Amino acid sequence: MRRFPVLVALLALVAPLCAVGAADASSGGSARVSVPVSETGRYIVQLRGSADPASFMSVMGIDDAGAVLYRNVFSGFSAVLGTDQVRALLDDPQVASVEADQIVTLQADQTNGPVSTNIPNSGVLPWGLDQIDQRGGAADGHYVYTADGTGVRVYVLDTGVNAAHADFGARVVDGWSYRTSSTYISNIVSFMNTASAPYGGSCKNVPGYSANIHPTDVDTFDQTVTAGDKGKTDNEGHGTHVAGIVGGSLTGVAKNVTIVPVRILNSCGISTTTVTNAGLDWILSDHTPSQKAIVNMSIGFTGRPASFETKISSLLAEGIPVVAAAGNDPAADPCTTAPAGTPGTISVGAVWHSLTETYYSAHGQCVDIFAPGGTPLVNGSPAGVNSTWHYLSTDSSNTSTYKNESGTSMAAPHVAGAVAQYMQGLTLPADVTTVPGLAWAWLKQNATCDVVTYYDPSRTQQSPNRFLNTGSSAVAPCAPRNVTVSQAAGQSVVAWDEVATGNGSAVTGYQVTTTPSTAGCTTNASTFTCTLTGLADGTTYTVSVKAINGVGAGTAGTKSLIAGVSGTTTTVAPTTTEAPTTTTTTTTVVPDPVTPTTANATTSSTNKLTISWPAVNVSGTVEYTVTISPGGVSCTTRATSCTFAGVKSGTNYSFTITARNVVGSVAGSSYKFSATAGFTVKLQSVKVRSRTLLSRIVTSPSKGKRTYKVTSGRCTISTGRLVAPTKAGTCRFRVSIAKSGSYPAMSTTVKLVIVG
Repeated sequence: MRRFPVLVALLALVAPLCAVGAADASSGGSARVSVPVSETGRYIVQLRGSADPASFMSVMGIDDAGAVLYRNVFSGFSAVLGTDQVRALLDDPQVASVEADQIVTLQADQTNGPVSTNIPNSGVLPWGLDQIDQRGGAADGHYVYTADGTGVRVYVLDTGVNAAHADFGARVVDGWSYRTSSTYISNIVSFMNTASAPYGGSCKNVPGYSANIHPTDVDTFDQTVTAGDKGKTDNEGHGTHVAGIVGGSLTGVAKNVTIVPVRILNSCGISTTTVTNAGLDWILSDHTPSQKAIVNMSIGFTGRPASFETKISSLLAEGIPVVAAAGNDPAADPCTTAPAGTPGTISVGAVWHSLTETYYSAHGQCVDIFAPGGTPLVNGSPAGVNSTWHYLSTDSSNTSTYKNESGTSMAAPHVAGAVAQYMQGLTLPADVTTVPGLAWAWLKQNATCDVVTYYDPSRTQQSPNRFLNTGSSAVAPCAPRNVTVSQAAGQSVVAWDEVATGNGSAVTGYQVTTTPSTAGCTTNASTFTCTLTGLADGTTYTVSVKAINGVGAGTAGTKSLIAGVSGTTTTVAPTTTEAPTTTTTTTTVVPDPVTPTTANATTSSTNKLTISWPAVNVSGTVEYTVTISPGGVSCTTRATSCTFAGVKSGTNYSFTITARNVVGSVAGSSYKFSATAGFTVKLQSVKVRSRTLLSRIVTSPSKGKRTYKVTSGRCTISTGRLVAPTKAGTCRFRVSIAKSGSYPAMSTTVKLVIVG
């Protein structure tokens, strides 16, 4: 799961301007002119009238080496110019205009797909390509692209790649294979003999095995040392399918990338950490800092091996973006698995061609982006992603070289291909460690927000609604989510979440307004809170928050605000019933306020902490005030939760909850507790002898490396689980998280009650 600082990356994508003053010869007035910095260093200068360009350049002292002179349609020239020269030219009355030289690229339009008797959509443009070049809506039958990944190497960590497939031409180069080493072969075979994978060392014993999908006998292929194996054959098909989505001529996103197979998986898609680490070591030895490269990992561990994640860090440090499948288990938290949850990777979830999240895609905050992945059946027919397949030799009725497959394994290579398109035009910076962050910023800026329909809208943890786009025209941003308001003395603090994407253009800031229009503010792109003052207490306002990009302001995220009170106003007071001859007064009995005795703290983003508690009074009759320290900010509400914005991750805060009823009676005591921003404690007790996943006890949006240590009690920690003792009591353990993206290094202590 990648989380790099976004601000630096976005700034790197914005073309700087040379803002200079220029005399307006036609009017005699003064105007301000901005000329973008040229990507090539050259500028095109158009002269007024019939001025001779060679003479003009000589007088201005402009080097004519490599210059191009124009004398037909207009008089002028193209030359390499410095910033001072551009300013001087714009001030010269003989100059009509100065413009930056621009890079022109091809614009290809693919409308067809591979022809195969084995697929129901033969000849049709693969729907994934059809969808990623537009901003949602029905596919239009075209895949338009201006970059093809030329000069970029994509390492496909998988089952190998069928290099002989026509879709690859000669673009599959020698890679690496575990089959060249008896040590690696025996490591996988030994694993398949263990209790955790009782396959007797052979793929033939794996449930669902079929010889028809393997061109070569699996035992011969998997268990025979082959000295010349460079990963350029495929006995399973998965790696070839993935590579075809990245860069096949008919099925690929980036049609001219260089594909480097790294065979770590055997004929049934199984490997070990030992072999996977060896494959990553080979990539690091093969790659040079001057090469533009990406690694695609359509693989997954059940946990997060530290040695594997260390090697991922090494890839990122060499400037290699790593794209990973989110996983095909909707019950699994991708934050707890590698490489989806590994800091720095780009984790990809899957949608099918209605832009609906697939039922099997892993979900949550560790999924960075959605891409086409397909679904097994639509109306009884395969509707997966159409891509390259290996040649089948054992079944004469099924010899197709293309196949429909579904999974987040298919979604990830769509993103890898898009990153290759971006990197084709990227000049590698001196500090290559910034490249993965630049690639992510480009993906995030260009992705389309809010077009994916969630498979289960009722889930509390959703993936960011961000769908891959390869460069369509920009549109205004989507509405910011989770707009909240908290109260302090004489002011209201509005907070919101960063918008998921730029919709094709960098977000430059946020605009906050109120209706009635009495207050407002604007912020920069990295500030997600503002303070409203001057509101009339007791007045109801609608607060609107809009993101702004190069197209303009987007749709608004809104929140209702009653100035002076956070929450919904409910009046409970004596009521009077009038009769024709008598007056009867009925007084509503308001119960005494009761303070809650428990509360929970939930972190939803880097700067928000939500405090919630159980309802202990008749709904609407009690008003709660929650005060945070440090800060002294209070939230008053008649609901059972308050959200505080602007908290600092890793900082421990104390909270005091007091209650009063609507006629002014205050509870005799307050409830006090503390919480650490950046952590959510989900369990406060476990049973004796239980083995509970640590990720079920305490979670955090941070993707930094976690370490756990028992600080008191008889609990122990083993293989990612807290093991409770045989007797009731209490345990405390400390969880520490390393710095990751915008989250600092932080830690907290969790207390658990052990119950019988």
